[in-house]
Amino acid sequence: MFLRMMKGQLGKLPSKQEAAAHAWTPEDLAFVRQRRNGQAVGGPETVRPVLRNLLEKTGVDELMMTTQMHAAVDRIRSIEMVNTLLNKYL
Repeated sequence: MFLRMMKGQLGKLPSKQEAAAHAWTPEDLAFVRQRRNGQAVGGPETVRPVLRNLLEKTGVDELMMTTQMHAAVDRIRSIEMVNTLLNKYL
């Protein structure tokens, strides 16, 4: 989505199929790598240490998050999973 915005191509979040069919340029890949820095992407075992480190490093008592998923059901499930992780941590 941010790659499209950077290119001035506003619109809806691409589906998994659209993203998979994208002809990635080296510049596209570099942009995506840069954007992924500091993001918690993956399953619980990958996301947990990233969020734990963020909480410990910043000392904040709340997090704001977004999910970049095409289907609303997937976005909701992602937020529920993070909620479960944080409840176990806190």
